[in-house]
Amino acid sequence: MKNAEPNQTLTNVLSESIRVNGTYTSASDVRISGTIDGDVHVDGTLFIGKNGVINGNIIADQIYVSGNVTGVLRSNGKITVRETGVIVGDLYTPSLAIEEHAIIEGLINTITKKSVKPEPVADQNGEQKVTENKEADVTFN
Repeated sequence: MKNAEPNQTLTNVLSESIRVNGTYTSASDVRISGTIDGDVHVDGTLFIGKNGVINGNIIADQIYVSGNVTGVLRSNGKITVRETGVIVGDLYTPSLAIEEHAIIEGLINTITKKSVKPEPVADQNGEQKVTENKEADVTFN
């Protein structure tokens, strides 16, 4: 299977027939194929299936999006947007993979992976300003 999600046995699964109104929190990995109208907080990996819909902000270690998300996504690991994934909202992550045909409408904010000493740069008026060097891992498939 091309670009398959990591093989894991998930104990937390919201099927297509489930709709949650309010904040959803999980202390372990979860797959969402239903609809959540509210924020999602996962201590682990969040898999959003092709039929999954989240209308709220997401915080998780790793995020795989194959469905639809409207909200801000924050990951301290990696966000992967599959070819069927649609995101309307900003992304904050140190690592991002976007498959061909995926849709992202929002800002992509890469978090610094390593700290690099800022270097002074002269602005238009000749004044010294400090800019930050940032490094992130972004891939496009």
